[in-house]
Amino acid sequence: MMSDTPVTDFAQPGNPGQTADYSLPAEFGIYAAAQTQQELQAALAAWTQDGDRKTVSLAGSAVESLDASGVQILVALQRSLTERGLQLQICNASAALHQGLQRMGTGSLLASCH
Repeated sequence: MMSDTPVTDFAQPGNPGQTADYSLPAEFGIYAAAQTQQELQAALAAWTQDGDRKTVSLAGSAVESLDASGVQILVALQRSLTERGLQLQICNASAALHQGLQRMGTGSLLASCH
């Protein structure tokens, strides 16, 4: 069961200048899953050590395709961050990322998106 804490897409038009902590790959699926998960796990340690940090932002504009592996990575990251008192935000989510999350039944991750 997924957390009720939404992933916020804060870098839509009207929020220029936001920078992301990590950029999701164009092919965000099974072939990139292991590497992406390793990179995010390594970054998670640094993010949680920053006492001033409240959010972690991921750039989603490059995502051209998404499968269940990519969705699982986002859900696991969201849970890990929530457990540590942090919020996950997706910046400039591509149409493929939005559509993929909706098709996979995880549209609630984008509940706060405009």
